[in-house]
Amino acid sequence: MKFTLLLINTIVVVAAAHLLDPKSIEKKEGNLRSVGDPLLTKTLVIIIGNLRGGEKAWSSLYENYLDPSTADLALMIGKPRAGYTNSSITKRAKYYWEVDEYDDWADAIDLIDGPGWRTSFLAPIREAKEKEPWDEIGNKMGGHNVLGGIKGILGSGAIIFMFRWFLSQKLMEFNLVEKYDRFVITRADHYYSCPYDVRQLDATKVWSPLGEGYKGITDRHLIVSARHVLTALDILPHMISNFNDYADCLLAPCNPELVIARRFEVGGLEIDHFPRTFFTCAAEGDTPSRWLQPGKLLEEGGATKVPP
Repeated sequence: MKFTLLLINTIVVVAAAHLLDPKSIEKKEGNLRSVGDPLLTKTLVIIIGNLRGGEKAWSSLYENYLDPSTADLALMIGKPRAGYTNSSITKRAKYYWEVDEYDDWADAIDLIDGPGWRTSFLAPIREAKEKEPWDEIGNKMGGHNVLGGIKGILGSGAIIFMFRWFLSQKLMEFNLVEKYDRFVITRADHYYSCPYDVRQLDATKVWSPLGEGYKGITDRHLIVSARHVLTALDILPHMISNFNDYADCLLAPCNPELVIARRFEVGGLEIDHFPRTFFTCAAEGDTPSRWLQPGKLLEEGGATKVPP
């Protein structure tokens, strides 16, 4: 079997990542059980989006991320392709939720609070585009990517944010905010190059890996405490309800990373960064990315370092 490494503006860090002294982590309150010792916390790693990457990538997830962090695994994914239905990752998951695929993700957004947003939120954005049309590249790389997945809009921003909304509903439904202290929200197609224990990161902050922020905060990987996880997931509903807070981004070239950064700023979340210990990969037969195709095909077990 072969798998493909998709390396895009990423630093693969194989040295030990900087870890904070456990004594420096403040005592947590409420439903966060740890009192000074991060190794007593419970972590849930949640994979959202489509299943990609294959068994080699998932083995690295187990060995270099889940096991060192003694973390449980949850999947919130679209319906997996045939080859992944009975894969190791679906068997490893403690929680498994499938999300319907929509031809027009505006129909999914209606689930949040009805279709009224189409008039109050979407219509001004479409009107702005009509007044100053963008070409295909501008549409793909600019502001409308924030709502990518809605019919006629390129990119995947609306899909990214709706998966987060679906996830927030499951966290509340299953009372998981009370059961776990820390959540890692990530994707399936990462290859983890060395062991990393997320429990030793300062629990008072929201953590994002270095790189692929595109002037904002990457949507590919996030580490957040139970105290802040629902705020961190509350992107699209907050954007719809607070249009003016995002208008400069929504009506001009922007991207999901900038929207996430704005939401975290408004929500008072303190962001820090840790060295990236993983890179994006693809297995043969994976669903194509909406953005980029896989690069060099390597033999199983191969890995490549690349500059930022």
